[in-house]
Amino acid sequence: MSLQTGDYDFATFGKILKAKIDTDGFISWDTKSVISSPVDGHLLLTDAAGTDFSLLQLGGTTTAYPAIKRSGNLIYFRLADDSNYCHINALGVYANYTMRTTANNVIGWQGRAYMAAPVDGNITLLNNAQTDFGLLQFGGITNAFPALKRSGDDLEVRRADDSAYSSLLAGGFVSTGSITTSASGYCSFQARTRLSCPINGNLLFTDWAVGDFGLLQFGGTTNSFPALKRNSTILEVRLANDSGYTGFRADFVLGDSNIRTLAAGYIGWTNRSRMLSLSDGNITLYNNLKTDFGVLQFGGTNTSFPALKRSSATLEVRLADDSDYADLVSEELSAQAGFAAFGVTPPATQPSKISDPSGGTTIDSEARTAINAIIDVLEGAGLSASA
Repeated sequence: MSLQTGDYDFATFGKILKAKIDTDGFISWDTKSVISSPVDGHLLLTDAAGTDFSLLQLGGTTTAYPAIKRSGNLIYFRLADDSNYCHINALGVYANYTMRTTANNVIGWQGRAYMAAPVDGNITLLNNAQTDFGLLQFGGITNAFPALKRSGDDLEVRRADDSAYSSLLAGGFVSTGSITTSASGYCSFQARTRLSCPINGNLLFTDWAVGDFGLLQFGGTTNSFPALKRNSTILEVRLANDSGYTGFRADFVLGDSNIRTLAAGYIGWTNRSRMLSLSDGNITLYNNLKTDFGVLQFGGTNTSFPALKRSSATLEVRLADDSDYADLVSEELSAQAGFAAFGVTPPATQPSKISDPSGGTTIDSEARTAINAIIDVLEGAGLSASA
């Protein structure tokens, strides 16, 4: 309805509105509210004093109706009796500054998702029933976009259409419990190394292309640190910058196939003995300084066990504690330059072989056995040729 000259006078129109209209264009209700237009296109709602305004009630005055209320420089959407806040439904709501609700209310989409703030600093995402939550999708709703999903007390990184898991990239991850991926998933460093678990109890290190692996470095990347490297089907112990091989220490090493070092390397004990193979088919025993060798003990270290000992260019059979000589038992002994036993040196020219006794009229088998034993001893001492 418009107020035009000739249609109604102020008094008649005021009766229709049950209000007072003065010649300045103010519409008012006795000692109540006033509507005015301070500038073109504006309406001003005030109390009778023109200093404040309470509620703009829409449709009624009970809790069945909404209202708009001023509080300071804020607008509140209230129930018409001002007993509580009410909802606002709109195609869109825009704010150049702040948009907020009260502490115990929610911001959401009618019949769909809601956001609440149960305590200061927290935001809770809820479904319409406020009993659960589905997906927090980023950028879109297809499998080309990521999402976060609640599954029990786990938070999953999913495709936005919830068709599969998605990746999570970050500068770092810190967990006071566990970090778990799916069985077919992997942990990785973007465009670099991947760590996966092909079967229960196994870990697989691969490059980004999942076709090879370089170094597993321990502690650093320079030659001050060790690393493990795959070389075909061999696992090598390398310096962390891959400039050379380094040592490997363990309580013991077991091999179902071979345990070996490089040709120039050695097998040894820290600050003790070393074994080298300086040429194919040879093994050289050294002390730690590689200047000598002590005793090769067999079975133990006391007088109940034998040993071999180097004495200059001589190899001696000794007791394992090196307290005395030990026995050497052999079916046959041969010497290129004779035998030395208890200080007795065999002649340089070995006598001819002494033949075993045979023939004769009267044969004494016991005597012949004894003579044969004496001949064997002479041959073993180099005092008689064996052939």
